[in-house]
Amino acid sequence: MVITAEYNQCLPPALTNMMDHFPIPAYKYRPSGIVCYSMGSFGGIRAAIQARSLLGELGSPSLGCFVIPQIQNELSEDGTLKGENKERLEKNADKIITELAWLGDAIKSKKDSEGFPKL
Repeated sequence: MVITAEYNQCLPPALTNMMDHFPIPAYKYRPSGIVCYSMGSFGGIRAAIQARSLLGELGSPSLGCFVIPQIQNELSEDGTLKGENKERLEKNADKIITELAWLGDAIKSKKDSEGFPKL
């Protein structure tokens, strides 16, 4: 799961730098989920699009993204959800976690039965 803020309408350079320190086999065939947030109304969607592209290039199939706009209104200081969107955010978080677990199990099952493709 990649959870990140949007930084100047992009992925934060520190995140991409950290990801570049790991070889492609560390990502290959490992499913990923993307959660982005920002203080603006777009919720980090621009960073999420870039994250999806980067993860795909690294060989990590990614699910749809989950964005949280105006994060300052959605999380309390201790990190718990608050505000009028609490139920929607909980539902979206549950959905991406469930999908990520399902895809991970499916890839593992395929790997166990046939192995990864030899490229």
